[in-house]
Amino acid sequence: MPNPALYEALETAARERIGSHPLNVDRAVRIGLRQLRIRMLITYATGLAAASVVAITAVATHFALTAPAHLSAGPVPTIASTSETPSTTATSTTTETPSTTTNPTTAETQNTPTDPTTPSGTTGVKPQTLAAITVAPREVTLAQGSTQQLRATGTYTDGSAHDITNDVDWTTDDPAVAAVGRDGLVTAVAGGPGRPQSRTAIRATIAERSASVAIIVMPHDLTGISIQPPTIRSCAGSYTLVAAGTYSDGTAADLTDVQWTSDDSDFASVTQRGQLTVKTPRPNPTLRAIPRNLRAVITATASGQTARAVVECVRSESSTSSTPPTSSATPTTPPAASPTRVPTTPSSAASVPLR
Repeated sequence: MPNPALYEALETAARERIGSHPLNVDRAVRIGLRQLRIRMLITYATGLAAASVVAITAVATHFALTAPAHLSAGPVPTIASTSETPSTTATSTTTETPSTTTNPTTAETQNTPTDPTTPSGTTGVKPQTLAAITVAPREVTLAQGSTQQLRATGTYTDGSAHDITNDVDWTTDDPAVAAVGRDGLVTAVAGGPGRPQSRTAIRATIAERSASVAIIVMPHDLTGISIQPPTIRSCAGSYTLVAAGTYSDGTAADLTDVQWTSDDSDFASVTQRGQLTVKTPRPNPTLRAIPRNLRAVITATASGQTARAVVECVRSESSTSSTPPTSSATPTTPPAASPTRVPTTPSSAASVPLR
């Protein structure tokens, strides 16, 4: 039975179409019902096709998921081959097993890179991890040009220790103080004549592990000082004094850290850079005459060592006899007539009696 609402809708539409011809109403209704049946059949067919596709897809998915398990459940071809030729199969199995188990292991061993963090000579044993690095000796004091061999030891997680001197990377914090080779040999560079004590660090590094050694480079011992020139004969002028040091290894070098002094700064003064100034003192009320010979001693001191230079001024007898005039020290007496002189005026002339 068709839907009454649908039937009424079709009837209404048919009436609108036929207009004023009521005889065609039944025919229009039949046509509408036929079209309705066709649409319903198409809808049913479409739903059936969609359901079939979903079912086929579900079945295919189920087989796709369960097929590997069924294939790996039982080695059917192996059983068939063993049942036909058991002896041959056994022989082939025994001959193939060593090749398939040995060759990959050999290839893996040959292609595996050597780990520097594992101790050498441990073939067949599970490699251990590097735990710490130590370098010996911990502190080194060297003179310029001398060398010292360092040794690096690696401690592993299993408690073992191995020499890794040639495996670590050696570096220096200051190449101007000390240099180090790939084998851990340290060479002192700084600390020459006239240089102070120098310090740096040498480091051994491997696999993000590091250890350092303190390196101290000592200067040579200063054994003596000399001043150039040792003697200066002059009464006036400027000069440069140079202090040279002699060291325990027999070398010599100019000194820069020297303390200069003079025992007579009025005659010969010296700066801390060795600049000497010689000047003749001028006469003054306390020094009526300049001495004939002037002498000053210049002293240089460094690291407990002392040296002296002499400055002399030798003057002739005529140049030393000049005495300052007494007029500069004692004033002169004015003439006696000057204060008693009386000017002639008309008043004074009138006071003279006439004869």
